[in-house]
Amino acid sequence: CDDCACATPCTTSCVPCPTCCGVGMHCTYVYGDALYLRARKAEVAYAVPIDGPIVPGQAPIQVGNVGILDSDYDMGFRAGMNIALDTVSSLDVRYTLFESLTENEISTTAPLALRSLVTHPSSASAAQDGLAATASLEIDYDVIDVAYRHLLKCGDVFSANYVVGARYA
Repeated sequence: CDDCACATPCTTSCVPCPTCCGVGMHCTYVYGDALYLRARKAEVAYAVPIDGPIVPGQAPIQVGNVGILDSDYDMGFRAGMNIALDTVSSLDVRYTLFESLTENEISTTAPLALRSLVTHPSSASAAQDGLAATASLEIDYDVIDVAYRHLLKCGDVFSANYVVGARYA
């Protein structure tokens, strides 16, 4: 293995790739990322002001802005460890956490009223209008990933690995 130009000498048979510091050599390392995320396309319209108590048979008319929950940007993180099992295979374990809470409120004064846009028909308040409404949207994202990587093919300037893994969310 005299042709290996690495700090770590070859301990197995002298194969140019990847046991002798080739591009495809698997290493042990720890990593972490700060995440600054926002849930997109997750807006919830929850109430709308209408023109007062509605007489049966008359359609309500919207008279103001719709109350909408729209997520803000929040911090999260991802941390993990890649453990080299040998020079051609490794195990990667990673944890990702993101939590977001968004709140909003809307109100009006009589004779106008607020009509709910998200009430379930079988609830007691399905047909009731009000003067104030509040809403909250919470996102909790906890994910654990485990992946086994093994070198499939490599050369002087490339490496191809296959990956088999599992995710728990």
